[in-house]
Amino acid sequence: MTVIYNNIQANTAGVVDHVITGCENQILFRANAWGTTQVQVEAFSSSDPSQKTFTEFLGGGSNVDWCIPCVSMGETYRFTVLTPDIATTELFVEILEESCCKTSTSTCFELPVRLVPCE
Repeated sequence: MTVIYNNIQANTAGVVDHVITGCENQILFRANAWGTTQVQVEAFSSSDPSQKTFTEFLGGGSNVDWCIPCVSMGETYRFTVLTPDIATTELFVEILEESCCKTSTSTCFELPVRLVPCE
């Protein structure tokens, strides 16, 4: 798991870049009170930030559990708080990561593409 914003006032949240490992599967957006604050999430190639793959606007009124649509190594996610409402308190954003290789007797997918024994 990676904590992006840790229970802060929305108007003190800076821009945060997070390099993707390929294991991320969900992002949690929480606040004690939301106000009108939105969190923008942009994805782009780590080697070419001008090539954005998507932009999402989340929050803005309620807590959200957002399933990441397509995640792969070599991407960076940029988190930006838009219209930071001072009423938005205890802003918390966390990326959840599932285990890339869970305990199993089968084989697992690894990048670059190859099958490896699961640990």
